[in-house]
Amino acid sequence: MVDNTDEVMLKEKATQQLREVDAGGIYLPWLATGAAGYLMDKILPTFKVMEVGSGRSSIWFAQRCQYIVSFESSKVWADVVQQEAHRLGLFNLKVHYIDNPNQPWEDVYKDYVHDLSMRFDLLFVDGNAFGPRHRVVLRMHYQVSPGGLVVIDDFDRVNIRDRCVQILGDPSTIFRGKSGNGRSETAVWIK
Repeated sequence: MVDNTDEVMLKEKATQQLREVDAGGIYLPWLATGAAGYLMDKILPTFKVMEVGSGRSSIWFAQRCQYIVSFESSKVWADVVQQEAHRLGLFNLKVHYIDNPNQPWEDVYKDYVHDLSMRFDLLFVDGNAFGPRHRVVLRMHYQVSPGGLVVIDDFDRVNIRDRCVQILGDPSTIFRGKSGNGRSETAVWIK
């Protein structure tokens, strides 16, 4: 259990991390070098984005797309991201805290997306709100429209690469290099 003082400190730290922007005041997502530019060329203002793991990427997507629904495993982080979006006037972002990664995906989808037939143009996986990333991909990639994108950050982590390739095949593109939180790989599939 986090006491109130610890929670306040966590929120302050999370807010500070979230608000780090580049020299132009842009919220850059923590992706491998080159991935953000690639995605910027692909994302259209009409895109609907489903994201697992919220943060700067949530703000960045919300500035570029029609709608983004994000699922987050940290209550503090979910609250901070949603508050920052509202502070910036971004009301097309809905961040949902998921406290049970084992709850049936269909129940979550009905609770938060409401329309089981809704398809997304981009699935972005950079968190564990629904367990390991390969499990997220297995459960959610069907919701991506033909021609849509599946993006997995930290693709270089143990077990993520092999399991995701088994589900989706080889990625269309892999970006390798520095990200906001160290070195990483970001993989992209076009469905």
